[in-house]
Amino acid sequence: MPGVAPTRPRYRFGPFELDTGEESLARSGTRVKVQDLPYRLLVLLLERPGEIVTREEVRQRLWPENTFVEFDNSLGVAIRKVRDALNDDADTPRYVETLPRRGYRFVPRSQFWDPFDRQTYPAGRLGKERVFGPTSNRHD
Repeated sequence: MPGVAPTRPRYRFGPFELDTGEESLARSGTRVKVQDLPYRLLVLLLERPGEIVTREEVRQRLWPENTFVEFDNSLGVAIRKVRDALNDDADTPRYVETLPRRGYRFVPRSQFWDPFDRQTYPAGRLGKERVFGPTSNRHD
């Protein structure tokens, strides 16, 4: 529709909210510092919850063809920074799972998408939002 700006998705998972429009990550409403590359990696994983994102897909999306970096080390650092921002653990992942020699996967326990959430989009402002969180009763 002419004159209407496209909406950018917002993701919620556990106590976190990632807003791609503002390019921000928050935990329980408090902004979490995350550098650009780890942020973009997290967005890539959130765009495909439960799916394997291969190392090659990450390389193509985050490092343009003419970029020369030590890929394995740079990717390892970016994954560690994502996990640090989410207080996640590689050995017992709640959010980001490593699949050795294959890639990574965002591990939501359940998901739903509510494009008509009036609390998030008041006064009829519609957008796309994906929400990830536990299926059982919360104990936090």
